[in-house]
Amino acid sequence: MNKQADSYGRALFEIGIKKRIIEESRKLYSKNPALKEALCNPSVTKEEKHRVIDAIFSPKIRNFLKVLCDNGSMDQFEEIYRSYEGCCLESENILTAKLIYVTEPQTEQLEAMKQTLALKYDKDSVKLDMKQDASLIGGFLLRVGDEEYDYSVKGRLAQLYKKLAWR
Repeated sequence: MNKQADSYGRALFEIGIKKRIIEESRKLYSKNPALKEALCNPSVTKEEKHRVIDAIFSPKIRNFLKVLCDNGSMDQFEEIYRSYEGCCLESENILTAKLIYVTEPQTEQLEAMKQTLALKYDKDSVKLDMKQDASLIGGFLLRVGDEEYDYSVKGRLAQLYKKLAWR
């Protein structure tokens, strides 16, 4: 995520617009390619973009969207939303982590992992984004912020290769 999108996401969070309105706006924007094209197209005038925003979106988010259009940043709306979502989770003291696995862990294993992460990072709860990836061969990869815990067979083989190549 780039700094500009992150700044916009934080600003969107600080404005205090209800989460429901922001989510509805994101869904509307992401599910309508013609709308996305119109608001991101530099050949469409600002006035025309403003009219479209006024006609479609909630009054509470219109000014924010107009600023994005005026600054040519509407194409970053998805990234801005992710930053906003991160701010919401942070304010609720929830940690987000990404779990990449070969075989989906059992419920007990997931709960134990969440409890361990919550204790380690001093959070109330943990939201795990899960993704299956057969290329790991076995095990799992866990990403928390900019930290990565690699317990995959693929990662272990890469470490072994580095050790053997170094000798």
